[in-house]
Amino acid sequence: MISQIVAIINATDDSFSGDGVHQSSDWQDTLTQQCDAFYHAGGRYVDIGAESTRPGATPITADEEQQRLAPILQYIRAHYPDMMIGVDTMKASVADFALQHGAQMINDVTGLYHDSDMANVIKHYDVPIVLMHNWANWGAYQHHQHGASYDAQNIKNFSDKVMSDIDKMINHALQHHLKESQIIIDPGIGFGKTIEQNLILFHMIDDLKSFGYPLYYGASRKSFIGRVLQRDNPQDRLGGTAATVALCLQYDIDYIRVHDAVFFQDMAVLYQRLIPS
Repeated sequence: MISQIVAIINATDDSFSGDGVHQSSDWQDTLTQQCDAFYHAGGRYVDIGAESTRPGATPITADEEQQRLAPILQYIRAHYPDMMIGVDTMKASVADFALQHGAQMINDVTGLYHDSDMANVIKHYDVPIVLMHNWANWGAYQHHQHGASYDAQNIKNFSDKVMSDIDKMINHALQHHLKESQIIIDPGIGFGKTIEQNLILFHMIDDLKSFGYPLYYGASRKSFIGRVLQRDNPQDRLGGTAATVALCLQYDIDYIRVHDAVFFQDMAVLYQRLIPS
């Protein structure tokens, strides 16, 4: 599979990166600007999140999450009928709503562990599910010079522990009668990991591929990039994000979730042309 660039659509008013659709006065103009150029560059995958998972974010109700999603799902489905729409949610009722209204994939940052009904929803609609490895304690985070990050611990044999956790997460999904063909694995960059551990997740690509499932990487603008490069503003992390995307392209990561989607779509298209046949 050729790597797919997945454009982040933040249907929030408190995105850590400042690009939430509802952080502008006219959400439809903002959405059009985000989608049009990406679509015309060849992008066909979007990931919509209506509840922020940044450290310190205030949780919202399922009803509020659905209200944020509804007009965006309707707009994208009407204007870009061949766009693959994923929705980032940990709530089964929101996933059910999204799948009824045009979504075709769910991205669960808790790996099916938060809501016991999520697996049933995914099974019913027979759609792909991104299972994310997550060590974040939602209430435990730290503020530092380059933003906020979830508290993380130095863990002995980190790589082995991640591999073991992901194996258990996969088995958990299969035990809930999901098909292997539905499963996509996200190593959970930034969710309860130290700077060094986040970097190690890029060294583990071959190991993670050994599970035999598509991989989904999302490092775009995250705080570990800011801390390594001394970039306080998430919007100043394009170069650092580009380094992670370049590595993902080199290793044929199946899905690469990004801000600055047009930039990275162009990068992916040209990268494929540059590879010797």
